Amino acid sequence: MCHRISPDYSANTYLGIHLGTRRIAAVQLDSDLKVLHTTVVRYDVDVPEFCTVNGVNRGHSSSVYHVNPVMWVKALDILLNSLEAQGAKLHTVAAIGGTTQHHGTVYWSELGLRRLCGLNALFRLHEQLTD
Repeated sequence: MCHRISPDYSANTYLGIHLGTRRIAAVQLDSDLKVLHTTVVRYDVDVPEFCTVNGVNRGHSSSVYHVNPVMWVKALDILLNSLEAQGAKLHTVAAIGGTTQHHGTVYWSELGLRRLCGLNALFRLHEQLTD
């Protein structure tokens, strides 16, 4: 059953997500802004299959770095699962705020865009976007 945001705002919670260069972090707050749950996913440690160092892969020169965007999608999935495992009631979230700390550009391939058209809610997002 779909949960609706309570008209009594005291039952609502708020989720903040920071997508950083080396990690993604989240905090869930109650209506009084008290911290209910926090979690962090470190790219180098928690998604090692992407072989990052300090959250990036070195490019062809010392000023060029690459990151597979699927890493961020998988890290977000892990982050939300971690909150849920802590007992976070994500169905009570009334608003989500997000921040990033990236200096660069994200390019999506034509194949990636085609895959977005065929997403299936029964499968994890990062598994559907992986080459």
